[in-house]
Amino acid sequence: MRKSTVLLLLLVSATIFVIVFPWQNLNIAVPNVSAVSARNGVGVYWDQAATNRCQNIYWGELFPWSSKTMVVYIRNEDNESLFYLLTTEQWYPANASNYIALKSDYNGSRASVGSVRKVSLTLTVSSRIYSIVDFSFDIVVSGSPYLWGDVNHDGLVDIRDIAIVAKAYGSYPGSPTWKAEADINGDGKIDLKDVAIACKNFGKKNE
Repeated sequence: MRKSTVLLLLLVSATIFVIVFPWQNLNIAVPNVSAVSARNGVGVYWDQAATNRCQNIYWGELFPWSSKTMVVYIRNEDNESLFYLLTTEQWYPANASNYIALKSDYNGSRASVGSVRKVSLTLTVSSRIYSIVDFSFDIVVSGSPYLWGDVNHDGLVDIRDIAIVAKAYGSYPGSPTWKAEADINGDGKIDLKDVAIACKNFGKKNE
């Protein structure tokens, strides 16, 4: 009787372990790459001399709980100083962005004409990732002479900018409430991503 109880407990424990820690998620093979797109007067390179353009990033093999950092160099190739915005799009599968996050150490300051800035990109995989064995996404680096979120271009990100984004929330080109300037990240729709960018810079000035 005691032996049966022990065996039953072992079976239950093994079942719980398999449910909580699915074997297929112990590693993520990444045959795909992140395409890098530079827009609006920006160039992205592998070297500080800005001679080797960065068009793709190979992330290699990743694991739950893990992260990987890649270093790129962003050059202002416009004729005026710029603020940079780094965003992601075209995630595959679509739910991969729920478990995989990209962050940068760019501090949000203005970049002068011709300057080259070293930026670290860190990709982190959540321990909760499930049923994703490979993924891909695009990294978009954009430039603007105005602080991102300064929708009305008055030199300050304030409640008036938030109000413009909120009024156009949920719209897309062709919608009666569509405002192109409220599409802060330029992805063709006004959603929480645009609100988040404006809120992040709330109270900041174009300096």
